[in-house]
Amino acid sequence: LMVSNKVYDAYMEKPAVFDRYFQQMLEDRHRKKSRTRRIAQLMEQGEQYIQKIHGYGTLVKDKSIARKIARMENLVSKIFHEVDVNPRQANSLGVFLNYYLPTTEKLLDAYVVLDEKQATGKQSAQTKKEIEEAVSTIVTAFEGILEKLYEEYEMDIASEIAALELSMKQDGLPT
Repeated sequence: LMVSNKVYDAYMEKPAVFDRYFQQMLEDRHRKKSRTRRIAQLMEQGEQYIQKIHGYGTLVKDKSIARKIARMENLVSKIFHEVDVNPRQANSLGVFLNYYLPTTEKLLDAYVVLDEKQATGKQSAQTKKEIEEAVSTIVTAFEGILEKLYEEYEMDIASEIAALELSMKQDGLPT
């Protein structure tokens, strides 16, 4: 349904882009409806962690740490999206779900508490610094987890290409 000539003109300039966008929306809707109970629970758990991380990011006053937390939120969101799109990858998230995310939540909570108290003691400053370093390490670890999920997807594609080429070769077609 085109609601105006302007929308129609934009569509006509790049119909493939609009068609792909709407196709992805339909696929997302279908995927959400056909989730298994386990994946639905996993996605709900993921959304809760994403919201918590976002909340911590808004509470932190230091812009550098807030940016790292925003990056972390983005990575966690992408990780759960990859699992949603490829549910068999859920099995590889055990440590991420049962250790990394809960520990991250505890560290961010402790940082916010220290930040709110504006504690000036040497021990408080040292603890905040250690948490800041841990946040950087966590971001790097989450990037690694996401990269592994992408690699699994890329290996699946490479396997499909190899199978296609083998099939074409068996049929006497040029490869």
